[in-house]
Amino acid sequence: NELNACHKVAIFLAEKDNEITKKDKAKIIDTLTENYSIEFQQLMNISERTLNSSLYITPGESGFVSFVNREGKICHTAYVKSSDNSMVYYHANYSSIDKYITDMCGLICMRHIESTGIIF
Repeated sequence: NELNACHKVAIFLAEKDNEITKKDKAKIIDTLTENYSIEFQQLMNISERTLNSSLYITPGESGFVSFVNREGKICHTAYVKSSDNSMVYYHANYSSIDKYITDMCGLICMRHIESTGIIF
């Protein structure tokens, strides 16, 4: 099943959004011999020097967002679709992020999310 992992969902969405070609998609998928292989990290430009403690998305620039856990290991990948006037964050299979957002925002969670311009 193509959509059984968060990174595969992100790759699928990037292709559907025309951010990557079918050939690019196949190349990325080929690196997924294990969850987040060294080849995948190199191809996706994921390294210590590309880590950020906050997320800033330039309007109009869509792409992948990968998350690391406290041990420094990649634990989640999502896709952000951005246009000049909207932003949509797509992710799958990582309820910890959903729980964290809800825990941090409580019952007013959606108002906080809407104020960021990111749609979940």
